[in-house]
Amino acid sequence: MNRAAWANAGAFAVALLLATLAAGWDRDAAPGQHLSAPAAGGGAARLEAPGADAASVRDASGFLVRPGGYQRIASCAHPSDLLLLELCEPQRVVAFSRYTTGAEAFRLGTTPRLSGLDDIEAVLAVHPDLVLLSASAGDAGRIARLRASGIAVFDLGEQAGLSTLTAQALALGALLEVRPRAEHFAATLSRRMAAVQARLPRQTPRRRAVVVLVVGTLLYGGTVGSSYHDVLEAAGLNDAAAAAYHGWPQYRLEELIALDPDVIVTARGMGATLARLPGLSAMRALSQPQGVIEMDDERLSDAGPGMLEAAEELCARAYPAAASQRR
Repeated sequence: MNRAAWANAGAFAVALLLATLAAGWDRDAAPGQHLSAPAAGGGAARLEAPGADAASVRDASGFLVRPGGYQRIASCAHPSDLLLLELCEPQRVVAFSRYTTGAEAFRLGTTPRLSGLDDIEAVLAVHPDLVLLSASAGDAGRIARLRASGIAVFDLGEQAGLSTLTAQALALGALLEVRPRAEHFAATLSRRMAAVQARLPRQTPRRRAVVVLVVGTLLYGGTVGSSYHDVLEAAGLNDAAAAAYHGWPQYRLEELIALDPDVIVTARGMGATLARLPGLSAMRALSQPQGVIEMDDERLSDAGPGMLEAAEELCARAYPAAASQRR
């Protein structure tokens, strides 16, 4: 893709997303009515954003929730924490989740933190009028209790990269009646992500890369359908796992060796761990300069707006010569 195409990709993606999402709305349904089944297999659900006059917003599990000027919003998930920080006035949020840590945590201030629906009494204690969450197995009964108490509940679904993040932002913007703010956020983030690799000189050969994280004795990665893939691609790296894997695969040693990437992207301190595993020390990426790029784990794993900073850092480190030419 050339520079002009990348420069327009963000705006085009958001425009296409808005046009597509607006098509599936049922304005005659009653708020809270469950009209469709949850996504099969618990995958990353696509949220639907309404037209300007739509009466309800459909969440990831298929429930319709009436938009409104909610003034006591409780967030029970990391993705909704991040989106509220971008889209919502601070005084409208009565609680964030305990799952947002690291560099973003200071932005939450002294607002109470919730551990999710496992402690539903704590959720009820902040007297929310809207609860945002990413539902998991076993949450149905707790969600029903919240709704029976007159509390609106909105399921954002799983976070599976840039496309779901922007879809979630647009749906949340409609729900909170801050649609222009949400549209600006989605378009700006998409455009800036697309612009990272567009700054590389055209003649720069693209390197093949995989994300690999060591968890105990197991090797995990992230490819198409994950934020890891979006960060790799935005940084100008070709995802070496994209053709054969999806989501967050677990690799066997021989599978990782067969991928033979130019670059392994991993968390800080894991490069040496990988090199000690049987057979991996001979991999090109582990035996050549700049073959392993270690990043702060929270930055690398950020599936929210922090994907942009991760892509910018990764691009600069994967292509240092090109980065120095831009200075």
